[in-house]
Amino acid sequence: MTSFFCANHKRKRGFGKIRLFSTLPSTNDLLKEKGESLPTGSVFIAKGQSKGRGRLGKSFSSPKGKGLYMSYLFKPNSPEGLENLTPKTALVVMDSIKAVCGIESQIKWVNDILFEGKKLCGILTEVKNGYAVIGIGLNVLGKSEDFPPEIAKILTTLEEISGKKFSIKKLALEIIARLDNLDSYSTPYSRYKKHCITVGKKVEIISGNQKYNALVLSLNEDFSLTVKNESGGYQKVNSGEVSIKEY
Repeated sequence: MTSFFCANHKRKRGFGKIRLFSTLPSTNDLLKEKGESLPTGSVFIAKGQSKGRGRLGKSFSSPKGKGLYMSYLFKPNSPEGLENLTPKTALVVMDSIKAVCGIESQIKWVNDILFEGKKLCGILTEVKNGYAVIGIGLNVLGKSEDFPPEIAKILTTLEEISGKKFSIKKLALEIIARLDNLDSYSTPYSRYKKHCITVGKKVEIISGNQKYNALVLSLNEDFSLTVKNESGGYQKVNSGEVSIKEY
């Protein structure tokens, strides 16, 4: 383990350290375990993960040296500070990709960053004992064919998009700097709505024990979706997994 990811990276007083690991089962799992005793802004980064996770317990492929796999500890001053962390983080990642790589990406509700319909990044926010661990997995180097065949067709990498090898370290520091200033994303709805491509799409929704097809009609101000199911009924979707069937 390396104590400091970048000795010259200056942050506000009171933020935790940035720690770099060669390989971990999961950066989120370790930071959740250690988070009670660490200050806000503590960051764990792994060069690879053996048990990377996405939402609903899905595995997240994390080949060593190919992506940014990081978790950020967020301890708000009040419980209200935990609201809408995933949408805010989606904007943080989208803005960071634009700043470092010059690439315009999109958001798929609620936690994926896409480029031309293919997954570029996943976000996993987990809350425990009044604090949050924000997990980010960003595909940076290599090509989609480097990943397991069952997911290769649905994802892409920054290198594959641009033909350029971007610095994982530079992307990490850009994302961390923006997460350190999460207050600047205090009113994320209008920007999230602008960049969310899920509205107007035919989707498959998995929510609890339900699995059904629907048309997404709108994104509401609480970041829920209003959808019309195949029976013609209207539903509000607050959580779950949404897969776009037609782009």
